[in-house]
Amino acid sequence: MGEIEGTAAFEELAARTTAELLARSLGAEPSDVKRVIAHSVKTIAAQLLISPVHTLRCIEPSVMADVIAEAAGMQHASPGALQPSGDAGASVSIPRWVTGHQVMALAQAAKYSSGNQDVHIVQVAVDLLTEIGAACIDDPDSAHVIVPAHVLTETARVLDYAASQVETGAWTGCSCGDDHGQAALDAEGALSLRSDASLARQLASQAPV
Repeated sequence: MGEIEGTAAFEELAARTTAELLARSLGAEPSDVKRVIAHSVKTIAAQLLISPVHTLRCIEPSVMADVIAEAAGMQHASPGALQPSGDAGASVSIPRWVTGHQVMALAQAAKYSSGNQDVHIVQVAVDLLTEIGAACIDDPDSAHVIVPAHVLTETARVLDYAASQVETGAWTGCSCGDDHGQAALDAEGALSLRSDASLARQLASQAPV
Protein backbone atom coordinates (compact mmCIF):
# COMPACT_ATOMS: atom_id res chain seq x y z
CA MET A 1 0.00 0.00 0.00
CA GLY A 2 2.99 2.26 -0.41
CA GLU A 3 1.20 4.26 -3.11
CA ILE A 4 -1.34 5.63 -0.60
CA GLU A 5 0.27 5.43 2.82
CA GLY A 6 1.77 8.77 3.70
CA THR A 7 -0.34 10.66 1.16
CA ALA A 8 -2.36 13.64 2.32
CA ALA A 9 -5.67 11.82 1.68
CA PHE A 10 -4.56 8.76 3.64
CA GLU A 11 -3.30 10.80 6.59
CA GLU A 12 -6.50 12.87 6.60
CA LEU A 13 -8.69 9.75 6.67
CA ALA A 14 -6.59 8.28 9.49
CA ALA A 15 -6.79 11.53 11.47
CA ARG A 16 -10.54 11.90 10.98
CA THR A 17 -11.10 8.24 11.90
CA THR A 18 -9.08 8.70 15.09
CA ALA A 19 -11.08 11.84 15.88
CA GLU A 20 -14.32 9.91 15.32
CA LEU A 21 -13.18 7.24 17.77
CA LEU A 22 -12.25 9.88 20.35
CA ALA A 23 -15.64 11.54 19.92
CA ARG A 24 -17.17 8.20 20.95
CA SER A 25 -14.82 8.05 23.96
CA LEU A 26 -12.96 5.17 22.32
CA GLY A 27 -9.23 4.93 21.82
CA ALA A 28 -7.03 3.16 19.27
CA GLU A 29 -3.35 3.22 18.46
CA PRO A 30 -2.64 5.36 15.36
CA SER A 31 -0.65 2.50 13.84
CA ASP A 32 -3.66 0.17 14.21
CA VAL A 33 -5.98 2.73 12.63
CA LYS A 34 -3.66 3.10 9.65
CA ARG A 35 -3.23 -0.67 9.31
CA VAL A 36 -6.99 -1.24 9.13
CA ILE A 37 -7.47 1.61 6.66
CA ALA A 38 -4.65 0.40 4.41
CA HIS A 39 -5.96 -3.17 4.30
CA SER A 40 -9.55 -2.03 3.74
CA VAL A 41 -8.53 0.22 0.85
CA LYS A 42 -6.46 -2.55 -0.74
CA THR A 43 -9.31 -5.08 -0.45
CA ILE A 44 -11.99 -2.78 -1.83
CA ALA A 45 -9.81 -1.46 -4.67
CA ALA A 46 -8.97 -5.01 -5.78
CA GLN A 47 -12.60 -6.14 -5.74
CA LEU A 48 -13.99 -3.06 -7.53
CA LEU A 49 -11.06 -2.83 -9.96
CA ILE A 50 -10.49 0.82 -9.11
CA SER A 51 -7.38 2.61 -7.91
CA PRO A 52 -6.57 2.74 -4.19
CA VAL A 53 -6.39 6.53 -4.47
CA HIS A 54 -9.99 6.66 -5.74
CA THR A 55 -11.08 4.17 -3.07
CA LEU A 56 -9.77 6.49 -0.35
CA ARG A 57 -12.31 9.09 -1.44
CA CYS A 58 -15.16 6.57 -1.06
CA ILE A 59 -14.53 5.62 2.56
CA GLU A 60 -16.05 7.67 5.36
CA PRO A 61 -14.23 8.07 8.71
CA SER A 62 -17.39 6.97 10.57
CA VAL A 63 -17.34 3.65 8.70
CA MET A 64 -13.70 3.01 9.53
CA ALA A 65 -14.44 3.90 13.16
CA ASP A 66 -17.32 1.40 13.13
CA VAL A 67 -15.01 -1.32 11.79
CA ILE A 68 -12.29 -0.65 14.37
CA ALA A 69 -14.78 -0.41 17.25
CA GLU A 70 -16.54 -3.63 16.29
CA ALA A 71 -13.23 -5.48 15.89
CA ALA A 72 -12.32 -4.39 19.42
CA GLY A 73 -15.73 -5.35 20.80
CA MET A 74 -16.60 -1.74 21.68
CA GLN A 75 -20.19 -0.58 22.00
CA HIS A 76 -21.04 2.52 20.02
CA ALA A 77 -23.63 4.28 17.94
CA SER A 78 -22.81 6.31 14.88
CA PRO A 79 -25.53 8.38 13.17
CA GLY A 80 -25.53 7.83 9.44
CA ALA A 81 -23.40 4.69 9.57
CA LEU A 82 -24.57 1.10 9.16
CA GLN A 83 -27.15 0.33 11.79
CA PRO A 84 -27.37 -3.14 13.36
CA SER A 85 -30.50 -5.18 12.75
CA GLY A 86 -31.48 -6.84 16.02
CA ASP A 87 -28.70 -7.65 18.49
CA ALA A 88 -25.70 -5.47 17.69
CA GLY A 89 -23.44 -8.15 19.12
CA ALA A 90 -24.86 -11.05 17.12
CA SER A 91 -22.32 -12.53 14.74
CA VAL A 92 -22.04 -15.56 12.48
CA SER A 93 -19.06 -17.85 11.94
CA ILE A 94 -18.87 -18.74 8.26
CA PRO A 95 -16.25 -20.51 6.11
CA ARG A 96 -13.71 -18.03 4.77
CA TRP A 97 -14.39 -19.01 1.15
CA VAL A 98 -18.09 -18.21 1.60
CA THR A 99 -17.25 -14.57 2.33
CA GLY A 100 -15.85 -14.46 -1.21
CA HIS A 101 -19.38 -14.86 -2.56
CA GLN A 102 -20.54 -11.84 -0.59
CA VAL A 103 -17.53 -9.75 -1.61
CA MET A 104 -17.96 -10.56 -5.30
CA ALA A 105 -21.71 -9.91 -5.16
CA LEU A 106 -21.24 -6.54 -3.45
CA ALA A 107 -18.59 -5.64 -6.00
CA GLN A 108 -21.04 -6.52 -8.79
CA ALA A 109 -23.74 -4.38 -7.15
CA ALA A 110 -21.26 -1.51 -6.80
CA LYS A 111 -20.29 -1.77 -10.47
CA TYR A 112 -23.93 -1.72 -11.56
CA SER A 113 -24.76 1.23 -9.30
CA SER A 114 -21.62 3.14 -10.29
CA GLY A 115 -22.33 2.65 -13.99
CA ASN A 116 -25.87 3.91 -13.47
CA GLN A 117 -24.89 6.92 -11.32
CA ASP A 118 -26.39 5.67 -8.04
CA VAL A 119 -23.70 7.07 -5.75
CA HIS A 120 -25.57 6.18 -2.55
CA ILE A 121 -25.59 2.44 -3.28
CA VAL A 122 -21.93 2.59 -4.26
CA GLN A 123 -21.15 4.08 -0.85
CA VAL A 124 -23.25 1.51 1.02
CA ALA A 125 -21.63 -1.36 -0.90
CA VAL A 126 -18.16 0.03 -0.14
CA ASP A 127 -19.09 0.33 3.55
CA LEU A 128 -20.17 -3.33 3.61
CA LEU A 129 -17.05 -4.43 1.75
CA THR A 130 -14.98 -2.58 4.33
CA GLU A 131 -16.70 -4.36 7.22
CA ILE A 132 -16.38 -7.79 5.62
CA GLY A 133 -12.74 -7.10 4.78
CA ALA A 134 -12.05 -6.11 8.38
CA ALA A 135 -13.68 -9.33 9.60
CA CYS A 136 -11.43 -11.33 7.26
CA ILE A 137 -8.23 -9.88 8.71
CA ASP A 138 -9.30 -10.19 12.34
CA ASP A 139 -7.98 -13.80 12.45
CA PRO A 140 -6.24 -14.38 9.10
CA ASP A 141 -5.14 -17.95 9.93
CA SER A 142 -8.63 -19.23 10.74
CA ALA A 143 -10.68 -21.19 8.20
CA HIS A 144 -13.77 -19.31 9.41
CA VAL A 145 -14.63 -15.61 9.58
CA ILE A 146 -16.77 -13.97 12.26
CA VAL A 147 -19.12 -11.57 10.47
CA PRO A 148 -21.66 -9.33 12.26
CA ALA A 149 -25.18 -10.52 11.42
CA HIS A 150 -26.37 -6.99 10.63
CA VAL A 151 -23.69 -6.72 7.92
CA LEU A 152 -25.06 -9.84 6.25
CA THR A 153 -28.63 -8.56 6.59
CA GLU A 154 -27.70 -5.22 5.01
CA THR A 155 -25.76 -7.04 2.29
CA ALA A 156 -28.91 -8.99 1.39
CA ARG A 157 -30.91 -5.76 1.17
CA VAL A 158 -28.37 -4.10 -1.09
CA LEU A 159 -28.13 -7.12 -3.38
CA ASP A 160 -31.92 -7.44 -3.59
CA TYR A 161 -32.22 -3.74 -4.42
CA ALA A 162 -29.57 -3.98 -7.12
CA ALA A 163 -31.27 -7.07 -8.58
CA SER A 164 -34.65 -5.31 -8.70
CA GLN A 165 -33.11 -2.31 -10.45
CA VAL A 166 -31.61 -4.59 -13.10
CA GLU A 167 -34.78 -6.67 -13.46
CA THR A 168 -36.93 -3.58 -14.08
CA GLY A 169 -34.45 -2.16 -16.60
CA ALA A 170 -33.57 0.83 -14.41
CA TRP A 171 -29.96 -0.38 -14.39
CA THR A 172 -27.92 -2.08 -17.06
CA GLY A 173 -24.37 -3.26 -17.36
CA CYS A 174 -24.00 -1.40 -20.65
CA SER A 175 -26.08 1.57 -21.78
CA CYS A 176 -24.52 2.01 -25.23
CA GLY A 177 -27.82 1.16 -26.91
CA ASP A 178 -26.39 -1.47 -29.28
CA ASP A 179 -27.93 -4.95 -29.33
CA HIS A 180 -25.10 -7.21 -28.22
CA GLY A 181 -26.87 -9.51 -25.81
CA GLN A 182 -26.76 -7.15 -22.85
CA ALA A 183 -30.34 -8.00 -21.83
CA ALA A 184 -29.39 -11.66 -21.38
CA LEU A 185 -26.26 -10.69 -19.43
CA ASP A 186 -28.29 -8.40 -17.18
CA ALA A 187 -30.80 -11.17 -16.56
CA GLU A 188 -27.98 -13.49 -15.50
CA GLY A 189 -26.54 -10.75 -13.31
CA ALA A 190 -29.86 -10.21 -11.56
CA LEU A 191 -30.24 -13.94 -10.88
CA SER A 192 -26.73 -14.03 -9.43
CA LEU A 193 -27.47 -11.06 -7.18
CA ARG A 194 -30.70 -12.67 -5.97
CA SER A 195 -28.90 -15.93 -5.22
CA ASP A 196 -26.21 -14.21 -3.16
CA ALA A 197 -28.83 -12.10 -1.37
CA SER A 198 -30.60 -15.32 -0.38
CA LEU A 199 -27.30 -16.75 0.86
CA ALA A 200 -26.61 -13.63 2.94
CA ARG A 201 -30.06 -13.85 4.57
CA GLN A 202 -29.57 -17.54 5.29
CA LEU A 203 -26.21 -16.84 6.93
CA ALA A 204 -27.64 -13.95 8.99
CA SER A 205 -30.43 -16.21 10.26
CA GLN A 206 -27.81 -18.45 11.88
CA ALA A 207 -26.91 -15.75 14.39
CA PRO A 208 -27.91 -16.56 17.99
CA VAL A 209 -31.17 -14.93 19.05
